[in-house]
Parts: sequence; structure tokens; C-alpha cells
Amino acid sequence: TQHSHHHLLPDAPTPLENESTYTPRDIGKSRSETKLTMSLYTENPLLRGHAQIRLLKICPASAPATTQISCTFDTFEINEAPKYQALSYEWGPKHPINVIEIMNRSVAIRLNLWRFLSSLKHHGYHGYLWCDALCIDQKSDHERNHQVQLMNQIYQKAKCVLVWLGEVDGFSSIAFEALQLLAEVKGFSSIPFESRTNVWKGLLAISRRKYWTRVWIIQEITVARDIEVFCGKQKIPRSVLATATKFPPDKLITWASDLWSPLPDSEDERQLMRRGIGRQLHHNTMYGLMRSQRRWPRYRETITTLCNRYKASECEDRRDRIFALFKISKEVALGRDFSIDYQKDLEGTFLALMAWA
Repeated sequence: TQHSHHHLLPDAPTPLENESTYTPRDIGKSRSETKLTMSLYTENPLLRGHAQIRLLKICPASAPATTQISCTFDTFEINEAPKYQALSYEWGPKHPINVIEIMNRSVAIRLNLWRFLSSLKHHGYHGYLWCDALCIDQKSDHERNHQVQLMNQIYQKAKCVLVWLGEVDGFSSIAFEALQLLAEVKGFSSIPFESRTNVWKGLLAISRRKYWTRVWIIQEITVARDIEVFCGKQKIPRSVLATATKFPPDKLITWASDLWSPLPDSEDERQLMRRGIGRQLHHNTMYGLMRSQRRWPRYRETITTLCNRYKASECEDRRDRIFALFKISKEVALGRDFSIDYQKDLEGTFLALMAWA
């Protein structure tokens, strides 16, 4: 099975009509038949030679209870784009699929993205959004190459990066509720100790979500100006999640000290649990990325360091192991860029990398 958070997949979501643009098979068809096979993307093109992006808007629901998601597209030069937010999520399994509408056309998308869009609609996000699966024509190598070169800028220029961890489960729900409360009240002392252990377990469960294993999220989070983290219908700001995950806690932040305060000595088992969970959180990718986001771009690392640190991260297309990390590396900042080309196979990409090195 292929679970991916992946900007570029061969089987990207497409309108349910035949999506291919004009091919030799079209010869002999009537003009109206050929027009039917015109893609959503050819009707909303990105101009060649321009740094353009498509932005998506979720239309407000026509009736309160409707689950139907309708969207519109607009195209902008990246430097003149209005405020928008960029989505960061795991693509997830290819099936099942759900159908949404874009520019009055039916478009099939994977379930995880459908759930994310539903959550955003629930929270009233009707401004511009950028979403890899929908804003890039995944069937065009040229467009994929072009948009992946811009990816770093797309996430950097976004007002906020919206992170989708998936639907809630028991412990993550407890942690999110407690942290949401914190974000509003800024005080933790009133929470009884029983639920405090559940918050620790919840934070650990959140940090083990499949989302954190994807290679593309490393760039998306590192370059973000600001981040909001969604789980089901709940959401919290990055700052609250990062503070809660820091172990040992920040002594200057009362609620964080309260959350992780050492227990009376008699509670040996819980002491061990507290320290064990705290250390696991300190060493995992979730906390590491929150820290990188705060330090970047003042603090950059070489491509070798990045590849080593994230060697356990996953991607469907093995070339993305390089493509996803290059733009945040020290080398690129020093002007030693590497060009992303999906027309080269794995071997061709390796040889290009050797030549670059």
C-alpha cells in the first residue's frame, strides 16, 4: 500500500471526466468530444515562463448541513498573490475517494484530503488556500517540475501553514482539548493530575501520527511563517504545541512547568512515565521540526546533515528524498542550487546529484 504525503503522484486526483489533454487517440473525434476531454487545468492554465500559482477557495455552504464541498480556482503571479494559507497533510491511501466540485466540475480526491477540506469548511476557512494535490496539474511533468521549484516560496509566502494530522482518537483528543484550553486561558494548574498523565500520553500519540514520517513536510514546516495544527474538528497554534512538547519544560512558562512538574517521590511509576514520555518527545521529529521552524533561515544545515537526520522519512517517489530537502539546505542559500526534474529517472537523478556534488 502506498501512504503518502507527496506533492507529485502519478495518480493525482483528477476530474471524473477523462482528464487527458489532446492525444493521438483524439484524432477522428468531433470537436465537442475533444472539448470534453479538456482538463480543468488547461482551462485554468499557468503561463509558461511565469512564476504563477493556482489558489483554491472553499465556497461557503449553500445549506448548513450540506457535506458537499465546492471550490473555485484563481491564478496569480506568486509575488502578487493575495494572502493565502498552504495545506500540509499526508496524501494517504488511494482508495476510498470522495468527490468535490472545482469550477462546477466533479473532481475525485483521496479521503484524507476530503476530511481536511471538511474540517477547514467547518472552521469557516473561505480565504485562499494552496493545496498540492489540487493546485498542480499532476499529469503534467512540466508543471510538476515548475511548481516543485517554487514550493519553498509557496510555503514561505503563505500567511500560515495549516497542518492536518487526521481524525481524532482517544488520547490525542484529550491532549488537544487541554492545549486548546491553554491557548485561551494560559493556565494549567487547575487540571487534576489524572488527566495530566493523559495529556502526556496524548502528546506522544500526536507525535507518532503518520503525518510526521513524510519527507515533504520537513520543508513545509521549516519555512513556515506560522503554523496551525488540526486534528479532526480541533485546532491549536504551533506555539502551544511546541511549548507543551519541550522537555524539560520552559520554566518561564507557568503552564508548561505545571504540565511536566515532577511528582511526589512516592509515585515512582509515574515519575518514570513522565521522564520516559518527555524524552521520547524531545527526540522525535515533531519537536525537531518545531525547533527547525523557529531557527530557520538563520540556522541552516547542509544537504548531507538533512538527509542523515531524516533518513527514516518516507516518500512514494524515491527521488523526492533529495528534491524535498534541497531547498532548505545551506548549499542552496549559498547559491549552489540543484534543479528538480521529474523527467529524469532515479538513476538520472543520482547522476545529476553526483555532477552537482
